[in-house]
Amino acid sequence: MIQHRAVRLFWLLSTAGLVGFATPASAGESDPVQVAVDWSSFERSGDLAHIWVTTTFAETVTLGHGTYPHRSQRLQYAIDCADRTHALEQWILTDAAGGEGNIVWQDRAAKLYFARGAKGTLEAAVVHAACELNPKSTVARNPAEAAPVQ
Repeated sequence: MIQHRAVRLFWLLSTAGLVGFATPASAGESDPVQVAVDWSSFERSGDLAHIWVTTTFAETVTLGHGTYPHRSQRLQYAIDCADRTHALEQWILTDAAGGEGNIVWQDRAAKLYFARGAKGTLEAAVVHAACELNPKSTVARNPAEAAPVQ
């Protein structure tokens, strides 16, 4: 029951864009964050897709009330392309940039709560890209994989 509540709270905070952004460990001005979508983790079967997104913060942040101090978070989203919604599937919080370092907290959702991302949010952009991507395309997803122009 407690884990279910924690997962639901984490999902609500993530959907609202507040996970990791909530409380800097030291009071001060808000610093920019670096977000990287890991397209190598992209998987799609029918209308359901999965992808990891890593966010790195300029300083250590917490989820609120001083809990789970972390420098980066890796979130795996489940995306339902039929209704253009996403759910938080699993997460890893680490004490170093780029998802590296020691794991502060790692867990997965016992149940997926799908929601529609607000326009202009990272989640809305990831849903759009994941659902518009043609999984059968032969076009390189990573520019480094593209054949040189001759």
